[in-house]
Amino acid sequence: VADVTGKLRNAPLHLAAPYLAEWLTPTLAGVLQADAKVHWQSAGPATDRLWVQLPSVRLDKLAVLGDKQSLASVARIELADVRIAPDARSVRLGSARVNQPIIRVARNANGRWMVEDWLRTQSKSTDGSVSKRPTSRPKPWSVMAGELRISGGSVAWRDTSTSRPVAFDLDALSVQLRQVSTAPGQRMGLSLNTRMRHGHAESGQLSWRGNATLSPLAVQGNLNAERLPMHALAPYLSDRLSVALRRADASFKGSVRYAHPSGGTALKVQGDARL
Repeated sequence: VADVTGKLRNAPLHLAAPYLAEWLTPTLAGVLQADAKVHWQSAGPATDRLWVQLPSVRLDKLAVLGDKQSLASVARIELADVRIAPDARSVRLGSARVNQPIIRVARNANGRWMVEDWLRTQSKSTDGSVSKRPTSRPKPWSVMAGELRISGGSVAWRDTSTSRPVAFDLDALSVQLRQVSTAPGQRMGLSLNTRMRHGHAESGQLSWRGNATLSPLAVQGNLNAERLPMHALAPYLSDRLSVALRRADASFKGSVRYAHPSGGTALKVQGDARL
């Protein structure tokens, strides 16, 4: 049996750049603080047990940097009561708070998302040959969290793969997830509030209160939307619309139920809509 405790204070993330370069093309900036405890116990051959406990983790001024510009940033991330069991491939998290995340979601004319350019898919060995990563899939990790909260978020959506470019912004984004689990059929609470803006027009309002499951994917709850600029999304519907939509602010108040089981997709909407 062995127990090791430690504290990390004001550790700059750029020190990890040589280790992350194998998987990421951008670099990370930020300052990390963490308290940690590592427990190891051996009860015989093939029965070693290892777990890592992180009572508190704080990451300040996180930035994903590429070509000397910020691709995404977060003012602060705070994690509490984290327990990681590598042997069991499980993560348990008491709470996570993400403050002021800012990201630009973009897809180019060829349909390639910007995240695809962030990840390295191949690596070169020391002799210069290209080695591919193993194709076999290990057992998936199980993740549980008591609460995940995002506040003050901002998303810029830019898509040039459509017949006409799609551009809109989400700001004042707040999301709360409760009792999160990747276990099949596990229901979690989901709340969301944001403003949607297109061009220089007044922002629309969107809020959601309900629940969701990750496996199979399903959501149900109450949706309240006011003056959403649906014309911003018109290029996604160009093959289904026989008219050119110049301006359309949509409002809706009611319930939505969506499920995507293995047998197909089910959608039920009930409420009042205004266009």
